[in-house]
Amino acid sequence: MFPSVKRASLSQALENAIDRDDASAVRDLCAEMSVYPTNETGFLFRAVKQKSFGAALVLLELLGSDQIHHKAKNERTVLHEAVETTHVDLLKKILSTDVDVDAEDSRGRTPLLIALEHGNFDAVRLLWSPSDKKWTGHWEEAAWRKGFVEASSGGHDDIVQGILSTTSTLVGHLASRPPNLSATISRALSRAASNNHETTVKTILHMGRAMDLEKNYSKRLKEASRNGMEGIKQLEQPEVNGKGKTKGNALADAARRNDSATVLRLLEKGADINYGSGIAYNALGAAARYGELSMIHLLLDNGADVNAPGGYYGNALQIASSAGHDQVVQVLLDRGADIKFDGKNNNALGIASSKGYDQVVQILLDKGADVNAQGGIPGKALQIASS
Repeated sequence: MFPSVKRASLSQALENAIDRDDASAVRDLCAEMSVYPTNETGFLFRAVKQKSFGAALVLLELLGSDQIHHKAKNERTVLHEAVETTHVDLLKKILSTDVDVDAEDSRGRTPLLIALEHGNFDAVRLLWSPSDKKWTGHWEEAAWRKGFVEASSGGHDDIVQGILSTTSTLVGHLASRPPNLSATISRALSRAASNNHETTVKTILHMGRAMDLEKNYSKRLKEASRNGMEGIKQLEQPEVNGKGKTKGNALADAARRNDSATVLRLLEKGADINYGSGIAYNALGAAARYGELSMIHLLLDNGADVNAPGGYYGNALQIASSAGHDQVVQVLLDRGADIKFDGKNNNALGIASSKGYDQVVQILLDKGADVNAQGGIPGKALQIASS
């Protein structure tokens, strides 16, 4: 066999072994590659991206020096991929090489930013120390917002403090738009309080005072801050008027996050379980949109109207159909959802057929949906019904 043919066969065999996460085969093939070396450098990247961790560790051991600097078409490196996983040992081994921790992908994101956005705080700790000032310039608003809130929600005090202390320039930029800063701080405090992370709440409040951020807080956040942990917990409660109608979407937000404790607490405070406003989801619609089955059951068990309007598509059944959540559709129908409900933006069958969710279409047809109802792709539902 010609060497070039041998190399091509080895490359294909190695890719197949990586995809199977067959570490033993990868080791044997790497040994053969020492006889028939190749210039290809994407094997380790492929293994990490595929989450074939056994194969990745072998490749890092045997081919690491050649593979570690590979960049994909989008400029992502092995480290960009690794921070999206939870394999700390692999990440540590990659960081022990001369991998470029500052490498930016085609969107300008470093591995640190990606770790922050994904809430991978083990990776954040490995990549960044709050005392390491070189990271100060690597933050952007979207990552800051998301990472700060997620770190607060998880009670990661060191990261919360680090983000605030090393991003004073960005925080100052946000302070020029008080509603944005106030909303981010408020959300972070609410999430920390709802998960009973009292030290995190204290950290945010203390640093807010130290950094003179309080002047940018909303009136409601200022009042809550003065009352400590108990005051902050009230941030997540909706304002309730005399008729018990909520003025916000706190309940829908908690339902979207599948936060049953907060949902139950809000209901105890008098939140209207069916409240929706315009195109805003009600709680059941929010749970349906994100496929939260357990939350669907909790809301229905606590009196939610399965046909209550709310959201762009009309009600929970239409929302679930628009997202292709077949299990949610089945549960809603079993709990009495009106299959014939025709909202302002189509009926459930029309929505599902127009989006190509054949399984949802079949469930709706099995439950008696009118195949001739207006909406959807002409003939699509009929085609499924006759198949």
